[in-house]
Amino acid sequence: MSSIIHVRRLTKVFGEISAVSNLDFTVQQGEVYGFLGQNGAGKSTTIRMLLSLIGPTSGEIEIFGLNLKKHRNEILKRTGAIIEKPDLYKYLTALENLKFFAAMSGIKINEKQLMEQLQKVGLAERANSKVKTYSQGMKQRLGIAVALVHDPELIILDEPLNGLDPLGIADVRNLINHLSKDLGKTLFISSHLLSEMEQVADSLLIINKGKKIVEGRMEELLNPETTDVEIETDSADLLMEALMKSSWAGNIRKENTQKVLVHMKREEVPEFISTAGQMNRPIFSIRRKHSLEDYFLSLTV
Repeated sequence: MSSIIHVRRLTKVFGEISAVSNLDFTVQQGEVYGFLGQNGAGKSTTIRMLLSLIGPTSGEIEIFGLNLKKHRNEILKRTGAIIEKPDLYKYLTALENLKFFAAMSGIKINEKQLMEQLQKVGLAERANSKVKTYSQGMKQRLGIAVALVHDPELIILDEPLNGLDPLGIADVRNLINHLSKDLGKTLFISSHLLSEMEQVADSLLIINKGKKIVEGRMEELLNPETTDVEIETDSADLLMEALMKSSWAGNIRKENTQKVLVHMKREEVPEFISTAGQMNRPIFSIRRKHSLEDYFLSLTV
């Protein structure tokens, strides 16, 4: 498997603000790569640099094995993207929108091929309906069709699920799976909806304040054989003091005022609960945390 995106020491500074700092990551061919971070973490800035909408302060970006600065036009011809909400002409039909954007891109494509693009995103039956009659989910799918009009190898989507109702989210999720699994496209997706990314992503990159927190395959980061156990008590300091004297000292992942997070193998949970119950501290709750949302929050909050 070859890499499609390779980023090294990517940095972007605006005045005195470092939006992205020494970011490194690699996206492999054919995978859905989830790009996660809280608001202001640097996700949109990174995506704009990948699309050469803004230049980096320092660092290198390679896409398709080519340096982005030197081979911008060649790379963009092989890339499709939506940044936030797609720009569509609401008084034109879906087919007319595709024709317009294809012409703007200098692409020679006939109506049959355009209909095939609409078929891919499930809009062929509404090809001649004006976009103003579309739901938000349909507009989002049409935006993806626009991004696909030149049959790109790489698709970059910035918050493609924003503002969608549950049906619209399901439509876009199914489309992402279709593009990846059936058509072999590589997708780089930024999203706040962690439960959705958990269903579609093969790999994840989590950033916070412009810096990489963790990167890896989904099955490695959310290993079903391991888990985090969160203990809520009256004083995390006193519980930590007790845990540091136990065999669990090396497993402590994070603490705040009243909660302690401890990493362990799944089969160790009963033993840990028994140990925690003997520490002479009032314990209000003990629960396993194993979703992508739990993992994300444990690293960024």
